Amino acid sequence: MLFKMLPPVTKDYAERMGYDAEFNGANTTNCHFSLFGKPELTKAWESGKRLGAEAKRKPMEHKVIDCN
Repeated sequence: MLFKMLPPVTKDYAERMGYDAEFNGANTTNCHFSLFGKPELTKAWESGKRLGAEAKRKPMEHKVIDCN
């Protein structure tokens, strides 16, 4: 059986995975146990989750294009 290797877990990666978990829903990558191996990683993941929640609440900005 082959396993997909995850990239090294950094605070930046943990934050991106928290964002992804909130914005796109939890899965085995963005909620992998390695993201919570250290308190600073857990904090970064939670920060990303908050950023994802904020992004979901903001209305989409639409660009008006002049067709004339």
